[in-house]
Amino acid sequence: MCQITYSRLIKITQPILIKMKLLKAYKNTHRGFTLIELLVVVAIIGLLSTIVLSSVNAARLKANIARRLSDMREIQTALENYYDDYGVYPTTGGASQSQCASWGSFAANAVIPGLVSTYMPTFPADPTMNATNSTSCYLYKSNGTDYALLDLAISDVGWTNSMYAQYPTFIDPAREGGAVTQCGTSFSSWAWKISTPAYICK
Repeated sequence: MCQITYSRLIKITQPILIKMKLLKAYKNTHRGFTLIELLVVVAIIGLLSTIVLSSVNAARLKANIARRLSDMREIQTALENYYDDYGVYPTTGGASQSQCASWGSFAANAVIPGLVSTYMPTFPADPTMNATNSTSCYLYKSNGTDYALLDLAISDVGWTNSMYAQYPTFIDPAREGGAVTQCGTSFSSWAWKISTPAYICK
């Protein structure tokens, strides 16, 4: 019978022991995440996502407000240029016209008759307009002598009615959420408005 000496046994088993130690070390340094670690990571990702989303929404709201005010000024300029040429404003017979369903569902270029394309290339829409639900709507009314242009019932992510008052030169005194104003008790709705003096309460 062949006998295995101690030194021979050590020589045979040593590579195996070394491999086992290396494998154990690898497992210790490359172990998987525990459930708690995974939950912490998920919570951090959720928090960061919320912060980023809030920042994006705030930036979008600010941009939308700037666009609304710019649109209204652009339309006002076009109306005054029309008046300079004809001595009257584009008339709607005193009725309100809009792209929104509650005020006629007019095509964009027909909301203010005769304004497009001579005095402005296209008629803008509120960036969050919902024509079906009649929110965030540009309205126009005129009897030829006077006019009113409104951005009514603004609906936007992060929007609150208090934001109307941040731009006092645009706030509609007839639509301040039911407040008592120079127009008397106003409508319960809110709006921004540009108008001639005689139509300030229309």
